[in-house]
Amino acid sequence: MVVFVDSSKTPKNQFITILSHADEPIEEGITLAVLPSASFIYSSSPIRCVNYTGLFPLLARRINVGEAHWATSSRAPPLQYTGEFSYIPKYWEWLEDILSRNKKTLTDAKIYGAVRASLFTYDRNVHAMQAFFEYWCPATNTLHTSVGEISITLWDLCRIGGLPLFGSFYDEVVPSAKEMSSLPSSCEYLFAAFHHLSLKLGGPDSVTSTEWVGFWFRGSVRYPKPPNRRSLRRSVRGKLSHNPRGIITTHRNQCRTEDEEAPFRILKVSEKAKEETWLAALLSCWLGEFVFPGKEANLIRPGTFKVASSMARGKKYCLAVPVLATIYKGLNDIASSSVPSKCDTTFPAHYLNAWLAEYFATHFDLPEASSLDPCMVRFSGEGAAKYFEEAEARKLFCSITKFKFHRLALFKGHQEILEDNDQLSDSYVDYFISQRPSYLSFTSRRLERARAL
Repeated sequence: MVVFVDSSKTPKNQFITILSHADEPIEEGITLAVLPSASFIYSSSPIRCVNYTGLFPLLARRINVGEAHWATSSRAPPLQYTGEFSYIPKYWEWLEDILSRNKKTLTDAKIYGAVRASLFTYDRNVHAMQAFFEYWCPATNTLHTSVGEISITLWDLCRIGGLPLFGSFYDEVVPSAKEMSSLPSSCEYLFAAFHHLSLKLGGPDSVTSTEWVGFWFRGSVRYPKPPNRRSLRRSVRGKLSHNPRGIITTHRNQCRTEDEEAPFRILKVSEKAKEETWLAALLSCWLGEFVFPGKEANLIRPGTFKVASSMARGKKYCLAVPVLATIYKGLNDIASSSVPSKCDTTFPAHYLNAWLAEYFATHFDLPEASSLDPCMVRFSGEGAAKYFEEAEARKLFCSITKFKFHRLALFKGHQEILEDNDQLSDSYVDYFISQRPSYLSFTSRRLERARAL
């Protein structure tokens, strides 16, 4: 087992160094900056409200007056933001195994559907996305349409992505050496795996999600890389898909082969900690690639290890709030840019793709999708996005004749009185939380953000 050493030089600049053994020189170990919890920062950081007056700063209006423009170069991609979930070798094979073995734990943590949603990719039409950005208002976090304003809400993310609204504060933390002993043992093993791969690959910045998945999952590849995305005009959903079918075998052989046992032997994982560590390892990848994609594409972030280890024990975390804050941040970056097609902001855009599909019919439905899955699964896979020319795409938002603002509402066509008395179901609690005007807090590394809701 590795050794964790406090290598801080000052109380304000704390570091933790991971050593292969107690006698190893500290300069030969892998050193990480300690990232403390941001919850203390928020308690002492007042949030200022700003009233906006004048014309709303829509991108469409700024384009009309020459203050912004879409890049016309055919060499560069029309949209350069990052964060859409993409293929990772062996991730789907590993995830299917995880879902078959850990349904109860994931259900206890209220993330089974949210994790299952990463079994698929989520397509989009470029012109539909550009039109959406043109009518998104960064001053109000709303989409301006011909029938009024609408926005992506916490309840939408709960229904569309299966993201829990109730739970502990999500925070990416690199614990100190002293704190490490009080965390689940699976957390120590994740840091040990990160240390092992860092030494093998040449440093922490070389530990990609691909390398991480390849280390933990030793099975064969069943799902090859999908072909490059193509936008075709079609009247029905494409029949070909390289995504998994989503069929999870409930009862699988729980015994692992000798090759599958390799990561546990390398890290000296105790027998009783194997399943929890196995699950935590995948959740750390899921958090960093699907839920909170980082600017450093495809890199494993040690800050996810603590939360992933707790989730692997069934602990609930509120994920919808920081995800929505991240989406707002990404949309506002693009809508405020003078050349939006070159804006390289990062946010989990697959949730936005599914939201547009739900409210504006930008995608073909998947008929065989289970009603137990998050709504976004219905719009997953290659060929799901409908084709729109630029003029057609703008009509989606500025020429609406009929629109259902309550598509995902909890109550449709009837009234019901709810009392917040600690006896409500999880869905009612989530609904209550989503109705309350508030601020969305989110921390990324050492950057604190607050978004008005």
